[in-house]
Amino acid sequence: MQTNPRFLSCDWGTTNFRLRLVEGETLHVAAENASEKGIASTFALWKQKNFAEAFRFEFYLEIISEAIQQMEQEHSFSLSGVPLIVSGMASAGIGMWELPYKLLPFQMDGSDLVTKLLPASDQFPHQMILISGARSTDDVMRGEEVQLIGSVSPAENGEKIFIFPGTHSKHVTVCKGIANTIQTYLTGELFHLLCTHSLLSVSVEQNSDIQEADHKVCFKKGVQDAIHMNPLHSFFLVRTNQLFQKMNPKENYHYLSGLLIGLELKELLPKKNTKLILVTNQTLKPFYTTALIELGLDADLELRNADETILLGHYQMYKQYLFLHSQ
Repeated sequence: MQTNPRFLSCDWGTTNFRLRLVEGETLHVAAENASEKGIASTFALWKQKNFAEAFRFEFYLEIISEAIQQMEQEHSFSLSGVPLIVSGMASAGIGMWELPYKLLPFQMDGSDLVTKLLPASDQFPHQMILISGARSTDDVMRGEEVQLIGSVSPAENGEKIFIFPGTHSKHVTVCKGIANTIQTYLTGELFHLLCTHSLLSVSVEQNSDIQEADHKVCFKKGVQDAIHMNPLHSFFLVRTNQLFQKMNPKENYHYLSGLLIGLELKELLPKKNTKLILVTNQTLKPFYTTALIELGLDADLELRNADETILLGHYQMYKQYLFLHSQ
């Protein structure tokens, strides 16, 4: 194995595309290309062009090739021969090559995940590892499995619950280095729908500044109301908060956010003695940490940076790949 390997890390989500050149064991990002060419828009464009199914993989691969070429031109170096690791929705039914989900449980070193290894070619001079998601009997995830691999130390024992906030938040239970359960919560998607396509849209105004004192108070009230109220009733309070001038639209925005995040996290209340690990970006971090503190779930809470866990997970899969090909 090289002492200072480089690899290309591609996190290809539903709405966003991100490619990073990662250097060695330091995981330093030497170059990056990000765009809104997510899997959904790429699939729509492919359908629009009415290409044959047999050419779908090449069509998606061209998106990656263009991003690599842009990085090469911007930084004046060649990336020919640098391996590529791809995760996220690229292995979904609307992705570049559909792979089956790995049925739980799966190992935290990534050794038993479903992958497709593709050799380099004259047209695309990069060996590629395409990583699939994981599933239980009634739930799924794509992308979070890589973050999970990048969040777990091989030496860790005991049961832990990993929280991945987002459009479709995931809670994953890990015990002794094995992922056992997945639960998905439509927290982010429902928040967007209520804020933009419901009666409540006239009562909220987008504002991400939870650090402002009044906003934090309203957010915390939403978290508490989520514990004690039926959500179908508490959601309507967003409307009456404005009608009766109890909260202005900016405060109401945080109240509704608190309701939804509180509804998600209150499921963890019976597991107060279980170690919680929050894997999140900087945008959602203050919302989830505030809610966990409000619910009294912060006694043994650890934080992980979502971007870093993707790189760590990809590096782990890169090492697995090198091992398999060095035997």
